[in-house]
Amino acid sequence: MNRWNRTLLVVAALGLGGCGFTPLYGTPDNSSPVALKLASITVAEQDNRLGQLVRNEIISGITPAGSPGGDAYRLELQTEGSEEVAIDAINTESLRQLYRANVKFVLYDTQTGKPVYSGKTFSQVGYDRVDAPVANLQAQVNAQERAARETGQDIRTRLAAFLSTN
Repeated sequence: MNRWNRTLLVVAALGLGGCGFTPLYGTPDNSSPVALKLASITVAEQDNRLGQLVRNEIISGITPAGSPGGDAYRLELQTEGSEEVAIDAINTESLRQLYRANVKFVLYDTQTGKPVYSGKTFSQVGYDRVDAPVANLQAQVNAQERAARETGQDIRTRLAAFLSTN
């Protein structure tokens, strides 16, 4: 690398350092305003497996390790999972199934009890069914876990975007 390239690289790095770019909710010490607001969300307990998986995904991304969570906001989730046949072929031992997770969510301000943000999200995950009951059960469980992970990450991103503007 010649001298002019190095000089240009240093000038560009200094320019980017002063542009005001900051990550949305990630800092090494989790002290950004959005990370602190996310940590102040309590996620309501769920009464079904899909709801528990989505809740766990959200909590794992918003609560810093060792922190009990907060009490400024309460997040309510309504989850529903369904399955349908995507490919139904005659004379084959495998079929393609789809697992769909639908999640509605409402973020409440705990001081006022009023909703401040709400939305809906979904994830659709495909998996193969074969002529083996145990393999089918594991494939279905894996599809449910993937769908929960995707919806949980989407909700967490939406909450971070909302809280970054409020």
